[in-house]
Amino acid sequence: MQFLRHHDYTELDMGGVGLIMADTNIEFKNELFYGEALRASVAASEFSRIGFDLFYKLEKEVEEKWIPVVYARTGMVCYSYSAKKVVSMPKEICTKLLS
Repeated sequence: MQFLRHHDYTELDMGGVGLIMADTNIEFKNELFYGEALRASVAASEFSRIGFDLFYKLEKEVEEKWIPVVYARTGMVCYSYSAKKVVSMPKEICTKLLS
């Protein structure tokens, strides 16, 4: 949500269309315990006519180094909630999310 807000979008309004999650993948790399500090990174890639992927990386600090805890991906599809169907992605989205 913060990633979308950073680009002046919401999940219900991305240049006039909504977003819906089509699929996800999570890869756990290391343990994480309550109270440990995390660093989160999000990037958009793999743009298509109807959507794109969001890639996530969560890291924790161990002995002054950041090590990966989780890699994840969500497949996002542009969706019209009023028409209840997949729609084409507005051209501005790719440009804006890559900036």
